[in-house]
Amino acid sequence: IKLPLSPNYSERHLAKKSVNTNLIDNYEVDFSIDNVVPNTNEKQLETILVVEDNQEIQSYIKSIFDVEYKVLVASDGEGGCKIAVKEVPDIIISDVMMPKKDGLQLCKELKTHMSTSHIPIIILTARTATVYEIEGLKNGADAYVTKPFNPELIKARVKSILKIRGKIREHYQKQVRFGSTIPNLDLEET
Repeated sequence: IKLPLSPNYSERHLAKKSVNTNLIDNYEVDFSIDNVVPNTNEKQLETILVVEDNQEIQSYIKSIFDVEYKVLVASDGEGGCKIAVKEVPDIIISDVMMPKKDGLQLCKELKTHMSTSHIPIIILTARTATVYEIEGLKNGADAYVTKPFNPELIKARVKSILKIRGKIREHYQKQVRFGSTIPNLDLEET
């Protein structure tokens, strides 16, 4: 890695186009609903909690998932914590930079709360530096996605995480025994 000693950069060192991740126009948006069929399965839909303060991005994320999942939304980390404790969603997608409580505080709090510690959390952020990703993972995040994101990428992440959690749940449900947990001891009377 070569770092210049002066803050003067030549044109070839600068990015040609910067992207404002708070503008919905910078996302790959396909709002066509021609092929979207509402989920009419009898089984219970898995629940996703979206915690995002930007209303346009919140609506965009909701539109990505609302056909296959039950989607709950919160506009800040504080509201997200309250909904998570009350509703116990299957997965949470949270922005990092939010008012009242940021995404890392939300993650840390939910991972230390007994009733929500098992919920996988995907952190969304415009911060691309590895140090921020490490910070998110240290606070208990299960995945880290940078904005702007490809909707297929985040859908694949959610499906993968939920599939793994489902297999773990299924494994432990098979391990449950409904008999006595006290070992049978043959004690002879002497």
